[in-house]
Amino acid sequence: METSTCSTRIIQYSCVIDNLCKRKRPVEALKLFTEMKRKGVSPNVVTYTCLIHGLCSIHSWDEALEL
Repeated sequence: METSTCSTRIIQYSCVIDNLCKRKRPVEALKLFTEMKRKGVSPNVVTYTCLIHGLCSIHSWDEALEL
């Protein structure tokens, strides 16, 4: 049961992060990503991909590489 709940939380965070990045708001997405990790939700490949793409879209190469 816990695994299912955790997976749901990852999906929810990833969807919001993706939408923020698509709306050219990757700084907010990065803040949410930090909050996600602080709350103990481990990001997955989808989360990282969305965030890296969003940061690269505003030419924040260094921040993207730090992930």
